[in-house]
Amino acid sequence: MLSIYCGDNNIASRDAYSVEKSKYQKDGKHIRFFDASLIDDIVKSGGSDAIDLFAGAPIFETSNLIPALKKKFVRKAKDYLRKLASNDSIQVIDWEDKSAYDLGIDKDKFTFVHEYKLSESTFTLIPSLIPGNKTIFLHKLRYLNSHQAIELTFAMILRHFKLMIALVDHQIPKDNPSLINLAQRTLPRWPKDKLLKFYHRLLSIDINIKTGRNTPLSLLEQLEILVCIVL
Repeated sequence: MLSIYCGDNNIASRDAYSVEKSKYQKDGKHIRFFDASLIDDIVKSGGSDAIDLFAGAPIFETSNLIPALKKKFVRKAKDYLRKLASNDSIQVIDWEDKSAYDLGIDKDKFTFVHEYKLSESTFTLIPSLIPGNKTIFLHKLRYLNSHQAIELTFAMILRHFKLMIALVDHQIPKDNPSLINLAQRTLPRWPKDKLLKFYHRLLSIDINIKTGRNTPLSLLEQLEILVCIVL
């Protein structure tokens, strides 16, 4: 049997993982941690070397099992996951620090995957980045900043504006269709002068980052100031 806890909301997924362990402990089960790279050895032994006289077979816990399986079994990793999930002789619980998407797992096909998402993400943040919506955007940005690296958020915002600029120039962008669709939906909300001003300021920040130019302001602070000036 297998239970995987993952998601962009690391705090919620980790809490759920801990609750699962606590339930087993209350039932008198022994929890045994193992290195994910050793999963095949544990499965082959059936965990027999760790059976407790009173608690019985242990519950095996680990983290980042999926990357370990991909490294060891490559294209057969998903097949291995299915076999492990249907193995009644051993119970494994795993915590992953990524989303199901980043792990390459379709959680609708893997019912043992429990995903926890953030109430905000880059894809809910970007549509709010429009003139006249400063307060809402900054609120979302600060929330997301406490869960995701600001560098990733900035990169996605810059990518979004590059797509809008391409559309303004009547070019056909080559990118993810969903991102192009988002750019098409938000572009009408941006007057051309504000769009160009915001884009050029983003480029200046990006150049400063890549050239290592010192600035007393953090990336988050630079982005907040830019939003306050233009929006």
